[in-house]
Formats: sequence, C-alpha cells, structure tokens
Amino acid sequence: MSAREILIVDDDPATREGIAELLSLRELTPLLAADGPEALKLLKQHPAIRVVLTDVRLPGMDGVKLLGQMRLAHPHLQVVLMTAFHDRAVAMRALRQGANDFLQKPIRAEDLLQAIERSLHRARLEVVSSHWREVLDQLKTGTLICDPMGIVKSVTPEAAELLRRSADSMVGKPVWNSTHLGNVRDLFEEEPAAHVGLLVAERHLHFERVPVNRELGIALLLVIDVTEQRRMKKDLAGFAQEVETRVAERTRFLSEEIHFTERLLDTADVLIAYINPEDKLERWNKFGQIVTGLSVEEAERRLAKYARDENSPLQPVFDPRCPDEISGRMAAIPAEDGTERVLTWSARRFREGPGMWGRLIIGIDVTEQKQLETTLQNYNAYLEDMVKQRSRELKTKNAQLIHTARLASLGEMVGSIAHEMKQPLNVIAITADLIKLLRKNGKLNDDLLESNLDKIRGTVDRMATTINHLRGFTHIDATTFKSLTVKQVVNGSLALIGEQIRLEDLEIETEVDGEIPPFRGEQNQIEQVLINLLQNARDAVLELKEQQGRALTLEQRTIIVRGKPHSEKNWIAVEVQDRGSGMPLEVAEHIFEPFFTTKDSSRGTGLGLAICLNIMRAHGGDVEVESAPGKGSVFRMLFPVDTEAVMLASQHTGKQSPAK
Repeated sequence: MSAREILIVDDDPATREGIAELLSLRELTPLLAADGPEALKLLKQHPAIRVVLTDVRLPGMDGVKLLGQMRLAHPHLQVVLMTAFHDRAVAMRALRQGANDFLQKPIRAEDLLQAIERSLHRARLEVVSSHWREVLDQLKTGTLICDPMGIVKSVTPEAAELLRRSADSMVGKPVWNSTHLGNVRDLFEEEPAAHVGLLVAERHLHFERVPVNRELGIALLLVIDVTEQRRMKKDLAGFAQEVETRVAERTRFLSEEIHFTERLLDTADVLIAYINPEDKLERWNKFGQIVTGLSVEEAERRLAKYARDENSPLQPVFDPRCPDEISGRMAAIPAEDGTERVLTWSARRFREGPGMWGRLIIGIDVTEQKQLETTLQNYNAYLEDMVKQRSRELKTKNAQLIHTARLASLGEMVGSIAHEMKQPLNVIAITADLIKLLRKNGKLNDDLLESNLDKIRGTVDRMATTINHLRGFTHIDATTFKSLTVKQVVNGSLALIGEQIRLEDLEIETEVDGEIPPFRGEQNQIEQVLINLLQNARDAVLELKEQQGRALTLEQRTIIVRGKPHSEKNWIAVEVQDRGSGMPLEVAEHIFEPFFTTKDSSRGTGLGLAICLNIMRAHGGDVEVESAPGKGSVFRMLFPVDTEAVMLASQHTGKQSPAK
C-alpha cells in the first residue's frame, strides 16, 4: 500500500498505458481501470488511493456519475476529470459534484503532472486536517478548582486521570505540591503567566488559569492534554519543510530545464523561430542568425514581410494566422550577403491560451544536399550514357564472338557438307546419264523424261534447302526471336553436322516428345549451341575409343538427342547424351568458364561452352551438365515455354473443335 497510488480510469487502453508510464517515471504507482465498476472495485481493494484521474466519457457509468459514487464512499478522495469535449456545462457539473481539478484533452504531460502533484498535496493536507479534527474531537480537558493561594478544593475525574493522581491526594494541598507540577506556581504569582506546559507521564499537559469573578474566591485551572496537538504541530512543520524543499527542487529543476532548452535550441543545426500571439519574434536561434545573417530585430522585420507577401512561398510558413500545418515545404530564403539558402520548412500553430495562437517554425538547411543531388543527377545521367554505350559495344562484340564461334563450327563441318553436296550431285549425274542412254536407244518417252526431270528437280531443291540453311547459319544475327519447336531446331542442326558425325562411324538417335510445347528464340543461335554440344559429344566418344584402344559397342557409339518437358512447369529441355569418356566433378565445375578446356590447342580454345551458356541465358534459359568419368555426359539445354503461342494454339483449337 502506498500513499502515492494513483487510479487511472479511461476506456482507451493507449491513454491509460501512456499516462501510467508517465506517472511511473515520477515514482508514482498507477492502477488502471477501464470503466466505473472496475474503478470502484479497485478503490475498495486499495484504500490508500488518494487521487483518481478519470475520463468524463466512460461506457455505462460516465465520469461525473462515478465521481458522485466515489464521493459517497470516499469523501476525502481527490478527483481529476479529463475530457476531449469543449463543454463548459460538463465541467461546471463535475465541479459541483466535487471534482478537484479539470483537464481538457489533448493533455500536455507538464499540465497532467502538475495536476497530480496538486492533488497529492491536497490529499496530504486533507489527511492532516482530518487527523486534527479527530484530535480535537477526542481532546481531554480536566478542571481544578483552587483558592486564590493555589490550594486545591476540587478535582474533576478527567483532571485526576490526566495528572495520574487521585482527587483525595490533591484536595487541601497546593496544586504544585507534586514535584512534577512545580511550575504551576507561576499561575498564582502577582503577575501570573498566561499558561504553563508540563510533561506528566510522557504526556504534554497545558495548564491555563481561567479568569473568574474575584468575589467567588476561587481560581479555575484548566488541564488540557496537548500531546497529539504537539505531535501534529511537529508533523505540520515537517510537511511544510518538505513542501518548501519540493518547491525549491522544482524551481531549480525548471530553471535548469529552461537553461538546457535554451542551450539546446542555440546549438541545434536547424533554424528555430517562434512568433508569439502578438506577432513578435520571440525566438530566433543562433543557427537562424548564422544561416541568414539576420539579427533578431532584422529577422522580425523580414519575416513579417514574408508573412504579408501572398506571392512568396514562405508566406504560409511565417504567417502566424495561418491555420494550416506546414511540413516538408522546400523554399529558399535570401541571406544578408545576397546568397540564398535552401531549407525544408515545417510550421504549426501553438496554443498559448483561449484564442491566443503562436507559430513555431523549423527550417532544415538542405543547400549542400540539393547541390549534391544535382551533381549526382548529372553524374547518373553520364553513367547511364556510358552504360548504354558499353552495352551497345558488348552486344556487338558478343554477336561477333558468337558469329566467329559459328564459323569455327562451320569449318569443322566442311567435310560433312561436302559429302552432303556429293550425294545429290551424284543423283543428278546418274539421272542425266540415264536420260542420254534412253534417248540414244530410242526408249526415251515423255513419261520417262518427266519422271527423271522431277527427280533432278527434287534433288536440286534438296541442295537449295541445305545451302540456304548454311547461309543462314553463317549470317550475323539480328537477334529477332520467334516461336520455335524442338523438332525444328534438332532437324536443322543434324542437317549441318549429322553426316559428319556418321562419317566417324558414330550413330545419332533422336527422341523428341510429340507433345512438347514451343519456345521462343533465334534459330541460328540455338542450332549453334546444339551443334557445339553434338561436337563435344562426338569428341568425348572418340576420346573413349582412343583410351580403350579398341572398337566401341553400338551403345557407346550412339549419341542421343532428346527433347521433352522439364520437371519444372512451363520449361522444356533438349538433352545431348553420350557414353564417352566423361568428366570428374572438379572439371565439370569449370567447363563454362571462358578459355577453360580439356582439349589440346589444335581442337579448342575453351570459348565454345562459355558462348553456349551466354546464348542460352540471353534466351532466358540455361545449360546443365551431368557427367562422371567413364560413364559419359548429359548436357541439358533449358528453355522457358512460349506461353503466348500455347494459348493462341489452344484458342485456335477451341474455335475449330465444333467443326469436328
């Protein structure tokens, strides 16, 4: 239990907790309630509560009704009401019901703490006052009747109890007969004392002679127990000393706080100005003076000019009558030396009293920041131009590199191409000789002539197709992507290199899934990648034959080209599998690096697979490899599905399906 327990009653948890945290910093003990019944329950559980801080608007039982019920049970309770409404009637009603203080939301922390401290002081005074009333109510007063010479004639029971003596032992004797009552004689001198105080059996007694008519021949002495009075007087003195100490500490704290605030404002690297309700520039910190070169008097005239100029961007910032809150407004302010400083301004109204508004202005100097931003923007533009230029150069060099690699592949395919050309030329020659022979023998009729000419025409078309494909393969790409099928790319590649591989006594087997979706790409580049992988597969098989020194089995001599959907959705794969020499892991990890090769200098530069990877990634795809020594390798080309072509094909199929 603590005399500094404060009950907070508010239905808003954030408000309760915020006030509780603030009070805890002042070593006060907050107790929280969300409504009236809960508050009454806490008051019953914590009788030491002296101050209640309650909102007027509460669910069920409002703050004024709660005040009335608390007053019935706890008449000495200090109650501070809070409200967010500008309602004087509510305030008057609350004060009539016995509210000790009234705060209007939003509440400043300083106002709240001052109200709490006032209430705690009133509570302590109330406790002291109540104690005094109890003392006075229980005050014990005794009476001694003496003759003018101080001889006791009668003693009331209360006096005998206070003096710790029987009445019989005192009657007929001077009242000061007892050792501890000797000072009572002073009341019977010619110039009697006003009163005498004595300590009897650890109790402080006050003796006072009451004037009576001399004709009665008696002296009336009052004996009053002032023990509690003296204790209360001591307590009051201590309390007064404590109040004086606290006031002195608070005064010192406020003085230090004001001094610290002034030093803080003057050392801050921001411009701080305050225009009071009388339109006077009350605060103009040192940073403001340094940035603008203006003294307080000069700044007051200059800011007033800005406030009157409706065309100035600073007008709403410095106009004390502007109701708007300004935040993040960037505007330049001329300095005394003719230069301009760019600041980011914030301003808001500050209420000093009813209808009295000042204006607090804060300006952050961003001049150097703006200059740096301009420099960075120019530099960024320069870098962007450089990146574009380098990108164009790299794109050109990349195309040239790919074309060079393609020509190198073409050089390796010359024998295969020559063989491919000899076959149709042989057909043409034989057919031509046959026509001559038939004509010489007189057996050449129109049907035979037309049949043999068609054969020559078909052979010529086949040669033209091969030559056109070869021309396209040697052409520098414009990198125009189109929708392609796996079968289309595989057939095109095998048309150029297939015969060369077969001349090495190797077999090529194709496994292309008929349901595989299309992908987008540049056909010549994709064929270049596939041809490179086929050449590598051929070299791996021939290397194995050389290592073994004997003929290979059919399975070892067979290279498989496989097209299928990939395990990941919307991806397809084209695999080239061989059962050649294979590679260890430490080699496979580096094969896509430029200039890395396991072949001698006469058979490769190490750029082939690096270029393949570059081409595949330019198509949004990738190349994977699985290999082991003596077991061969699988190179996997990965392509994203051409979803747009798939959707168009699906729509086309759907439109035609009713015609089935």
